[in-house]
Amino acid sequence: MMDNVAAQLPAWFRPWVEIEQEADTLRTWQPLVVPGLLQTEDYARSILRGAPRASTEWIEKNVAMRLDRQRILERDDPPMLWAILDEGVLGRLVGSRPIMAAQLDHLLGMAQRPCVTIQVLPFKAASTTGLLGGFFVAQTKGLTNTVYMESAGQGQVSDRPGDVAGIVTDYEAIRAEALPQSVSRELIEEMREQWTGN
Repeated sequence: MMDNVAAQLPAWFRPWVEIEQEADTLRTWQPLVVPGLLQTEDYARSILRGAPRASTEWIEKNVAMRLDRQRILERDDPPMLWAILDEGVLGRLVGSRPIMAAQLDHLLGMAQRPCVTIQVLPFKAASTTGLLGGFFVAQTKGLTNTVYMESAGQGQVSDRPGDVAGIVTDYEAIRAEALPQSVSRELIEEMREQWTGN
């Protein structure tokens, strides 16, 4: 199934999806939105609907591909996923209040899995590292680490040592300022209550 999906992806993104499928560990920093691997269907649809000239067919095709990519976390041997989200991701309205509440519920559920760690970088950290864009680091046994750096319009995949070292350093700097897992969960729960109005 993933081979068929990969063939429909933009050429610049295909190498990353193949790497993602084989990775033992994935680390990501996201300053603006929930990473695709942790998005609900409605949240993903709302993100994609915001693209200029997005047709219903294009949106639904991309939602399906995003959900298909998430299957790596359902495998018997899922990769470890270490995700750090900026606090603004939790408070940015995407779609509607119910969509946001469901998305934060989903994050809380995913954070209970032994292969998923979610941390939040709080506003009060006043950290500026990584504000220019999100990224992923993939580690696979026996292979060179690879990074995927997001940018407007398209991303860049690289295994060049300088690129990888720079992104890993940024990730560790962000992680050093992020809230611990348990405190991050509490903040996600608080934000979820704000979206439900409870």
